[in-house]
Amino acid sequence: LLAAADQLQGWAYNPLVMFLHGGGQTRHSWGRTAQTFAERGYCAITVDMKGHGESYWDGRVGISPLERYLVPGFAKDLEALGEALKLDQRLNGFALVGASLGGLSILATQSLKDKARALVLVDITPRMELKGVKRVTSWMRETLKSGFASLEDAAEAVASYNPRADRGPQTAASLDGLRK
Repeated sequence: LLAAADQLQGWAYNPLVMFLHGGGQTRHSWGRTAQTFAERGYCAITVDMKGHGESYWDGRVGISPLERYLVPGFAKDLEALGEALKLDQRLNGFALVGASLGGLSILATQSLKDKARALVLVDITPRMELKGVKRVTSWMRETLKSGFASLEDAAEAVASYNPRADRGPQTAASLDGLRK
């Protein structure tokens, strides 16, 4: 299986909800949410998409690093994971929740999105404005080049990107989704 490292919470026979993180994040981004779902009677699975967290890195020869990590590749991995978990055979069905890159990957699947009982997209939409996409990717490229001196600096950069968002208190748990 080429998919990813995963973490299961809750009873495996309960209705399943699979959580997919955004670019540069890990399955831990959904940790508290998955725990809440498990406490409420669902089977919650959080996934590290390829190149993130504890998942594999695509080492195919002759393919550019950028091409290895385009949305169609993530969607193909998601389809393979769905087949391995036999999601379409679950009596209680399944739901897919994806933030940003995770949501795009769900939308790009061939059949998995159509078999799910529910799709939840966070920070993504089926129709995107090119101007907004360029703004986000430009900001991500710039921060990728320079990096951050500390987790607090990273949190400040993310918060300043959207100055209207409620920043709330910064805790170690709120920074779990970042990777080194």
